[in-house]
Amino acid sequence: MPADPLRHEAPSAAGASNVADLGARRDLGRAAGTVAVFERKQFERALAGTVVPAQQWSQVVEMDQTLARVNALYDEAGEEIKQAREAGYAAGFAEGLARAQQQMAQQLADLNERRARVLADAGSRVTELACAIVARISPEFDARAVVPPLVMQAVEAAQAEQFLLIRVHPSVREEVAQGLGLVRQAHPVVGVIELVDDESLDKLSCVVVSEVGEVRAGVAQQIEAIRIALSGAEYGAEHGG
Repeated sequence: MPADPLRHEAPSAAGASNVADLGARRDLGRAAGTVAVFERKQFERALAGTVVPAQQWSQVVEMDQTLARVNALYDEAGEEIKQAREAGYAAGFAEGLARAQQQMAQQLADLNERRARVLADAGSRVTELACAIVARISPEFDARAVVPPLVMQAVEAAQAEQFLLIRVHPSVREEVAQGLGLVRQAHPVVGVIELVDDESLDKLSCVVVSEVGEVRAGVAQQIEAIRIALSGAEYGAEHGG
């Protein structure tokens, strides 16, 4: 059984005489026994031998001090490794999070771009469909009710001061003529207001000519104006205008 390293042990009674006879010739190295160092995340000193001479005890103490310093360095290195590992984990997590955020931002941008394209395409189709529907059913409109208001709008747009020439389809002449009184009241300074038939015109349209220029009004023109307005609104929404 190994001796306690902190105290000396005397030899047994049976070997006392042998120790006395060989004391003067005893080799210090052989009498010291065996010293071993173990590394188990911390260095420890183990001493095997029955007797530790006083002359060599100082060497054991020095070894203990050295091992203590080595263990301290070992602990310090372990702490640094732990901190480095934690820092690496944190850096890796931050990098991964940043990469994920970047990917999400890119995917969101792509999604918004696709959504804008789909909405723009859908908006164009809806506009064309709506205008096509109006154009399809417009022949069924009652021209006698539709054209007189169109004439009033065209007269306002003409900004005449000298004369007005109003051209309409013969089928709506009578209804438009009934409203000429309102036209004269709205434009008392205009000297000449003339209404003429024009079979080349669509039943749902009219043309007003003044000294300023010519104004065309009708369902077809209004449909085209609506299409242009909606197309401009879609372009502005798509380009952030």
